[in-house]
Amino acid sequence: MDEEFVGNEEYPMALSVNYSMDPKVKSLDLTLVVKAGATPEEAVTFANAAVRYLNDVAADQDFSFERSTENSYGGFFKNYDLHLIVMPDYTMKEKQYWLVDMDIPKGSDEKIVSKEGAVVMETTAAEDTEEADETEAEQTQASK
Repeated sequence: MDEEFVGNEEYPMALSVNYSMDPKVKSLDLTLVVKAGATPEEAVTFANAAVRYLNDVAADQDFSFERSTENSYGGFFKNYDLHLIVMPDYTMKEKQYWLVDMDIPKGSDEKIVSKEGAVVMETTAAEDTEEADETEAEQTQASK
């Protein structure tokens, strides 16, 4: 899933996708890590795409699962409970910075929402410099 989202211009804040599944209790923990400065809106957009993508990969492997739609996370999530977290890098123990932290019961297609009161982290000087370097490189490339 990192290949799909990390480095994708549609999800510029994405850093990694982590998940663990417990088939005995039919639950999936999905943790999406984003850059500092990611907004709650970006977190929700990333989470929606990642959940649907994960379902659709499962559907590609097991044709009994329905593919996701605009209104449904798909057949995999009709059978599995989902615990979803979107957090900035290095905030595992600092829940005040988590942008999404919710449980979605199997089959509910409950809407992904940002965590109430989530604190948006400031970007670090290193991240600002990286983004400036990338923008400068893109501008240089475009002018050639």
